[in-house]
Amino acid sequence: MIQLFDYTKLVFSKNEKEWEKLKDNDKARNFFMLNRFMSIKYPVQASILSHYKVDPVSVSDYWHRTMKNLYSSSPSWIYAKTKKRADVEKKLDLPSNEMIKWYCEKNEMTRKDFDQTVKFHGEKFLAELKTLEKILKSQGII
Repeated sequence: MIQLFDYTKLVFSKNEKEWEKLKDNDKARNFFMLNRFMSIKYPVQASILSHYKVDPVSVSDYWHRTMKNLYSSSPSWIYAKTKKRADVEKKLDLPSNEMIKWYCEKNEMTRKDFDQTVKFHGEKFLAELKTLEKILKSQGII
C-alpha cells in the first residue's frame, strides 16, 4: 500500500519500472486525490476524467504518461502553501487569584466569563485590574 505523496511522485517520475510495479489497487485508491491535484493545473481534463464510469486505473496511467513527459519531478503547484503563524500568543499578566475571585464575586460572573472578558478586552482591562488590585491590597480588602 503506497502513500498519497509517494504515489504522486511516481506519477511525475520517468521511472517506468516503479510505475509497472504499482498495483492496480493502489492506482484506484489514489485516483480521486490525483484527479483533484491535476484539476489545479488541468481543470478541463480532470473534469472529463472524473466521470463515475471511467476506469480509475486507466486514468492514472494516462496522467502518468502525460505528466512524465512534461515534468521531471513533482511540480510546486501540487503542494498547498500554508501560512506560517507569525504571532505567537503572548502570555497574559493576570492579577492574583484573590483579585480574580473578588472581581468575579462583585460582578456576579464565573471564571469562564472572566477569561472571556480578558480575551475580549485584553491588556487595557488587565492594566486596570492590576491598578485596582494595588488599591484593594493597600486598603486591606484583599
